Amino acid sequence: MITKEEAHDILKKYLGKKRRDYVTISPVNEIQLKENKKILYGDHESEYLTVYIAGYSTLWGVEERGVVVYIAAETGDVLYSLSSHGWVEELE
Repeated sequence: MITKEEAHDILKKYLGKKRRDYVTISPVNEIQLKENKKILYGDHESEYLTVYIAGYSTLWGVEERGVVVYIAAETGDVLYSLSSHGWVEELE
């Protein structure tokens, strides 16, 4: 299982890879570990996994909005990103 610090690094690398601009990113101590969380989207949809939940904020027009990112704790894979408009992966 990865650590919170590794989840933080994975998030930063993922944002860079996806070329997502952000204003703030969750500090390590605010990243949450959730066990048996139902996955709502993607390849693991409807499965129950242990995940790290981290977030970042980005500018959408003149507003700053939050995005939540789910990272599989066992593998370090980014599962999906969720904003107030839905799955960010579908907006890219």
